[in-house]
Amino acid sequence: MKSLKGMAKSAMIMLATIVALGGNVQSSQHKPKDINKVYLTSCIDNQVCSTESKNVRLENKVKLNLVAESEENRKKIYFSESDNIYINGKKIESSEIKRWDSKNIPIKWFKIEPKNNNYSNGSGEKFHWDKIKYKETLIDDGNNWVLNADATPTDSSKNINDGLGTMRYKFEVINNGKKISSPGKESTNLYGINDDVHRISFRKDNSFVGWLTSFFNLPYIYGSSGKSNKEHQTEKYIGSDCADLIVGAYRKTGKNIPYTYVAGLTKFTDTIIDEKNLDSDGENYYYNNKSLKFGSDVKVGDLILFGKWHVGVLVEDKSNPDSEYNGGPDGLFNKYDLMIHTLFNTPTKENIGEFGGGSILRWKNEK
Repeated sequence: MKSLKGMAKSAMIMLATIVALGGNVQSSQHKPKDINKVYLTSCIDNQVCSTESKNVRLENKVKLNLVAESEENRKKIYFSESDNIYINGKKIESSEIKRWDSKNIPIKWFKIEPKNNNYSNGSGEKFHWDKIKYKETLIDDGNNWVLNADATPTDSSKNINDGLGTMRYKFEVINNGKKISSPGKESTNLYGINDDVHRISFRKDNSFVGWLTSFFNLPYIYGSSGKSNKEHQTEKYIGSDCADLIVGAYRKTGKNIPYTYVAGLTKFTDTIIDEKNLDSDGENYYYNNKSLKFGSDVKVGDLILFGKWHVGVLVEDKSNPDSEYNGGPDGLFNKYDLMIHTLFNTPTKENIGEFGGGSILRWKNEK
């Protein structure tokens, strides 16, 4: 057994060595970790955090959660603020999850949005895929592992949808001088942005009109398309033209109809009011000289077809702002009533009178 004097001498030699090296020797337990991969997960109402993109209702609270993969004793470990995570469908056991031992690791969060509001696959003589470009906007650089998600556009002039619509996210981490990030604006293909860029789509409710609101913030794409219904640009929340916006929302309710053009919608609807027999006094609409009631003759969720070139969906009863109803519901079908549609811009609510009266269509078996 070493004498106390000998042990003290050894300790002094070790301490002198540490000082000579600049005092940078740390225990293996606290050495900076090398991050091998990162994953952007999200959690709905503090439930499971997973890498899958999310379709949620507006009242749902969605948190974005950073997960960093490293290695310890030749085994994978994961750093996360959540103990309940799934990565690419695989559950990560709680024994493999740790908290980062320091909060000073640089972390930045970005929103990923289309650069423009209007694209066209049909400009020119032949169909082609218009290249959709994206931008990244820094929204947080507070070194946060968790961030609340929302669909608010970074351009305040486009913030008109009360938190409804689609938004994509990315984060960036710097560890040991190495920058590593989740997929962002560079992750694109022929049709638009890839599925690996994390998406959160907020809708009003589970109705057809509710699902329409999940497409806010996405660009108009004339001639939107895809190699199949499941791969369609609308299905992927990349963008849509006026008819595909409507089909996309209807498909989200569980109705398996194919994507089609404006006139093709007549195959899946009944004509309630034919535009040829629609009259107007400049404000209200009449059918065969009969005043039309909003809520019975026409209803929320009805399609309004303008000739064969454009279509929208009736969503709200409105009135003349200078009338006794002060712009609120008046029970009449008039030019102040609102529709959701997309035309050379992101989907929006707009007065139908901007386009004139149109035929009213209703989904078959939903009279």
